[in-house]
Amino acid sequence: MQYAYLALDILLMAMREKATNGRAPLVVFLTLCVGGFTYLFGPVDPVPRLHAAAESPDREIAVKVYRKRVSLLPSNVAVIARVYDGRGELLLEKEVFADGWWYALDSMFRRITFEGGEIRIGPKWSPDEYVMIRGEEYAVAR
Repeated sequence: MQYAYLALDILLMAMREKATNGRAPLVVFLTLCVGGFTYLFGPVDPVPRLHAAAESPDREIAVKVYRKRVSLLPSNVAVIARVYDGRGELLLEKEVFADGWWYALDSMFRRITFEGGEIRIGPKWSPDEYVMIRGEEYAVAR
């Protein structure tokens, strides 16, 4: 949605300028191309972006799930889970998924549950597929 606002702002700026009225359609076309490319392939930079977050019921553990671009072509996106303790110290960073398109991951890895010392992050491709992080994996770092 933010790209639509950006395209509208650029269009309005281009139309205000008397000298650039001839270039307004080109500016709009290029803006829409960049917006469409970003929608399909995601951002070009490899900065991790927060995708989901949750805290355990006892507030001892917090989990944040990030997604970041690994490569542009072929499109490859990584999903990274970071487990923090109650003080905000990083206990574990684990890549839980590396595949797919940026827009395909919108509905994946949004649910984080805590069950008996295990962290379940999902769903993956089907509603019953989850990634498990066992308590032993992040308890070693404590």
